[in-house]
Amino acid sequence: MLNYKQMILQISPDQYPALLPFFPDTPENVHVRYFLTKRLCEIYLTGNISNPQAIIIRSKPTPSELFGYQDPSALFQILKSLENWHSILVNNDISETLGRLISQTKNITYEKEIYLVLKQPVTTLPTSNVRQLTFDDTPILLSAQKWLQAAGSTSSYQEMLSDGIVVGIIVNNQLASIAYATHITEKFADVGTFTSPNHRNKGYSTSAAMFLIQMLQAKNLTPVWSTDENNSASLKIAQKLRFTGLIYKMRW
Repeated sequence: MLNYKQMILQISPDQYPALLPFFPDTPENVHVRYFLTKRLCEIYLTGNISNPQAIIIRSKPTPSELFGYQDPSALFQILKSLENWHSILVNNDISETLGRLISQTKNITYEKEIYLVLKQPVTTLPTSNVRQLTFDDTPILLSAQKWLQAAGSTSSYQEMLSDGIVVGIIVNNQLASIAYATHITEKFADVGTFTSPNHRNKGYSTSAAMFLIQMLQAKNLTPVWSTDENNSASLKIAQKLRFTGLIYKMRW
């Protein structure tokens, strides 16, 4: 039996580009390729960089959520050496085997992570009070930080503005809704939205996302919409915007 523990390597950021060929530029890899190119992660693997048996990517923004690839038995050995993680996202072809292994040591649940793409152009005009946000909008963004964090945002407004494209709907000089794309690769851009609790059910998330999508498509980027299968509100927005092409992974 192979002693995986002795072969677990934590590789340095200057070696990350060598792993990019293992993660083709596809919708379901948009997050991983972003973390690799920006060096915003830690990487553990067994084997070697040119022929890894298993790879685990731990992002710095959300270190408790892991991405796993390749052999499930080798992945499980790496997981046993890591602390303070609560989920791992893997491809469907290894999810069942890895789930059985993890269940030997802890109670687990699973959910589907869904990836959709929008290939057709957006032609409907968004609401008139949506625009791109810049660092000049810092006071407005600062006043919205509390509800953005409560809504699930893991990035500061500085990171959003520096790394990607951010648009917002401003109502009475307050940020009512935001759409952003920070996880951007050569071909794809992952779209996210948040709306203030005081301004929900007004179509603001859809309108902000529409404006952002038009900007992304003008840059020849294909918008990606990723969410878990139980997030009905997010899926409803994606349906309104006509995202299609279901791809999914499993999260344990």
